[in-house]
Amino acid sequence: MSKGLEDVVVDDSSLCFIDGQAGVLRYRGYAVEDLAAHTSYAACVDLLLDGEMAAGGGSRWLVDPRDTDWFTPARYAEMVEQARALPQDAPPMAGLAALCALVPMAGDDAGHDEDAQRLLSLFPLLVLLAHFRNKLDLSAVPAGTLATPAGFLALLHGRAPTEEERAPFEMGQVLQLEHGLNASTFTARVVASTRATLAASLSAAVGALSGSLHGGADERAYRFAKGIVQRGQDPDRAVQQHLQRGGRLMGLGHRVYKTIDPRAVALRAAADALTKHKGGTIRAVFEVQEAIRAAAKKHLNKPGIEPNVEFYKGVVFAALAIPTSLFTPVFALARAAGWTAHVRELLTAPRLYRPRLRYRGEGPRVLPMG
Repeated sequence: MSKGLEDVVVDDSSLCFIDGQAGVLRYRGYAVEDLAAHTSYAACVDLLLDGEMAAGGGSRWLVDPRDTDWFTPARYAEMVEQARALPQDAPPMAGLAALCALVPMAGDDAGHDEDAQRLLSLFPLLVLLAHFRNKLDLSAVPAGTLATPAGFLALLHGRAPTEEERAPFEMGQVLQLEHGLNASTFTARVVASTRATLAASLSAAVGALSGSLHGGADERAYRFAKGIVQRGQDPDRAVQQHLQRGGRLMGLGHRVYKTIDPRAVALRAAADALTKHKGGTIRAVFEVQEAIRAAAKKHLNKPGIEPNVEFYKGVVFAALAIPTSLFTPVFALARAAGWTAHVRELLTAPRLYRPRLRYRGEGPRVLPMG
């Protein structure tokens, strides 16, 4: 038996190859660092869902909802009202799961093209409605871009991003688009195997990602480094004290990778350039993160303590003025297409997931009589 299903193979997939020992990640055969450097998020979405990138770098899945006949003013008003009806103390991920589940689906299971297109095209809106719970200024988003990473930044900030802002954000979204059978992807596949809708499958995946052992490491890694900057601490001493108190260094080490995460290599370069461009406190946070990385190796003194993609992602997001409360929802925004690709792949040969538990309880017992 393998606790946590570690290394248990439950199905076949052609979407993603990972070699944790060598630090290799490929989407349908392409090295993720090459995709991040030379393609777009939209192209990678088509690669996962269709097997090949669309000519011209666009996507048949990430359609600006304003260009469709199903995204009417009445439909948008209904989405806004659903967001406003969320409990005031509901965190953004809970709101995102709820809004995702409420998107009307064309079919009664997860295999319809129209449902995939609709959900992926609406996801940027769902993320920000769950966070702000109010009407958004769609006019700030250039025509045809609402479903893209650049469109998300425009919707968030009320202006189109500069190239210095768009490029690292898009790279980060490509890097976290897909990563094998992680907890949220497994959840999406389990729900889809029941023939639930795609909306139900992705809503459940969002719920899994909301857990602190899956999403959220980028926020905690960033907060730890920023705290050192704000307190004027020596990073080496801060790491030592943190470890002595039994703390964990988020963003360092990985369940799969026994060496540096290839996504972290690509994102580090983007974080370095972006924070250098921004300067000030955000640059100081990046420099402290580099010192934390060195201190972790020194004080932990064991193999595999290398950055994963979460280590640098938070500082990139912060440099782009993305609120920390949106870090995990933005992760969901990137991963939604990966979840969708897995669901559609599963449904090419559908079978209800039904693993077993090994019973370790009491033996046969007799009820006392009288």
